[in-house]
Amino acid sequence: MNDNHIEEHTFKELVAFCACGKNHPDAGGNWTSVSDGNYLQQQNDDENEDDDKVDKQSQLLKGAFVVDQRLLPRISEGEIRMVFVKDELFEIIHKKPVGENGRSAVAWNNKTTFYKPEEPLFRDLTEKFLKNDIQRIARKLNLAYNALPLLWTADFIPMDDDDEEEEEERDEQFEKEEQNKKDVNNRKTKTRYILGEFNCSCVGLTKFRAACGPDKDMSDVSDQDYFDGAKLCDLIGKRCKLRLDEHKEGLKRKAMVNRIAWGTILGFVGFVALLSSKSSSSSGQKVGGIKGVDKNSNKNDRRRRKP
Repeated sequence: MNDNHIEEHTFKELVAFCACGKNHPDAGGNWTSVSDGNYLQQQNDDENEDDDKVDKQSQLLKGAFVVDQRLLPRISEGEIRMVFVKDELFEIIHKKPVGENGRSAVAWNNKTTFYKPEEPLFRDLTEKFLKNDIQRIARKLNLAYNALPLLWTADFIPMDDDDEEEEEERDEQFEKEEQNKKDVNNRKTKTRYILGEFNCSCVGLTKFRAACGPDKDMSDVSDQDYFDGAKLCDLIGKRCKLRLDEHKEGLKRKAMVNRIAWGTILGFVGFVALLSSKSSSSSGQKVGGIKGVDKNSNKNDRRRRKP
């Protein structure tokens, strides 16, 4: 499904493909996927590394490249992507899969429709995610709310909200829907959305997609797409400037606090030094007076002792 095609294998072959690669004997040897599989093993980028010293089988990365996620057949209806700049929702993109299996909406394998953030069709989803879920997810990730990525997306896939039903009832309901060929928009079951993916490392400017390729440039982008894409770029620039201004203000406040703190410390040290100086002076005078009394006392004693 990663390259939008269908092939059938046994479960044993699938496990071998994912864990050991498509050339492994247990993988069956007839994979047409462009991927080599082998998702669980650490890749060694150092070509000079002595293979005898590196036990690749012992370098398994726990959970690398594999997500424990249920199959969501309603991906065929389309994936809903929210595009964010920091905490601001910029647009909603509906990506409906195309191709022979209708289960993959990646890259160009989709029919794309753009919506504004306030689109009524997705209002319930957007309001819940913006008001509640972003903060909850940030806490789960130990991520400060103001540390959200500059440009990121959240992808949602629809599913039937029927978790409380028995498995047999779900199967019967699915068979009835297939037999009656009901339109997906007329479902009687409630729909909820599964957050399937975050992306902040490879987010493209979709409206500039026509400029992608070695023989393409911005002249291949339509005027309307260029205008819409520029709005996103402008918003990114504004949020960058806002964050830099906040950082500068933070540095100013930090410098002011440091000046106040050092001034307080130096003042306290000076006050302690002054008290110490006065205490030493008073002690010296007292000691001198005592010595004088002792001297006179000794002189009087000598006079009384004369015959």
